[in-house]
Amino acid sequence: MFISHLYSKKKSNFFTIIKQLRELLFALVHNNFFKENGTVWISPYFPSRKTTLYQISRKLKFNLVTAPMRNTKVGINFNDSTFQKASNSYPQKVSVINKNIYDISKKNVDEKHLAIFGYNTIIDPQHHSGHCVVKSNDNALHDGIITKCPVQNLEEDKVYQILIDNQEEQLFIDYRICVMKSDIIITYKKFKTKELRFTNDTCKAEICENEIIPEDIRKKIVTFCKIMDAEFCELDVLKDNGTNQWYIIDLNKTPYGPPASLSKKDKKKAVEILSNGFYKNFLNQ
Repeated sequence: MFISHLYSKKKSNFFTIIKQLRELLFALVHNNFFKENGTVWISPYFPSRKTTLYQISRKLKFNLVTAPMRNTKVGINFNDSTFQKASNSYPQKVSVINKNIYDISKKNVDEKHLAIFGYNTIIDPQHHSGHCVVKSNDNALHDGIITKCPVQNLEEDKVYQILIDNQEEQLFIDYRICVMKSDIIITYKKFKTKELRFTNDTCKAEICENEIIPEDIRKKIVTFCKIMDAEFCELDVLKDNGTNQWYIIDLNKTPYGPPASLSKKDKKKAVEILSNGFYKNFLNQ
């Protein structure tokens, strides 16, 4: 009975059983079937151990369950699809995080960005002069390539964006920002080589002060998350050296992290910061 709440799959296998037993043991050790906020409902997918959410659950010592229990007050819509239909199947008496995120495509992110920032990334590649970046409209494919405009034969499932100059010396800089409700929780500075520029990999990363992002941009980032109905997410943000303009490139509602290239000490620090933010915004209500 408890195991069916903790973890469910249509087909059981050896690894699923091991995960079930691990979750059951964790629940028993921390009395999570009975203590307040001992369980957090999650659907439709159970997160990998590499996800930010899983790291938070271990730090705060709560179990993620696939069916609500008596002490379940908070839930999470954990769906990594770019497009998601509205659902009426969320459990009653459970406050579900991210339940109204339906579209995290590049086009929608860019449209909302334009409404808030007054500028955006998507261009008309048939009339644009110079280079641009071509990538899938779907989220998290990391398939960007640089091409020269004008482009005559357009691909329907692609977007064409300005080429942002985010280079510092020999590396390219991305900022990874975690937002929970109206709080910017943590900011990572991620360094990439030319070969890694449009991938999710880094050659190094570091935690930096949130204030590295200008205050007016931080306010716009929070506003962006609100109109996207993103209560818990991580954003990929770039600054263009030529214009000093900041761009939100991606919204990730099922983020992995902390970044693999952080030091062990900083990974531990990041999980603590993230966990404190999660407790403040979602559990301490």
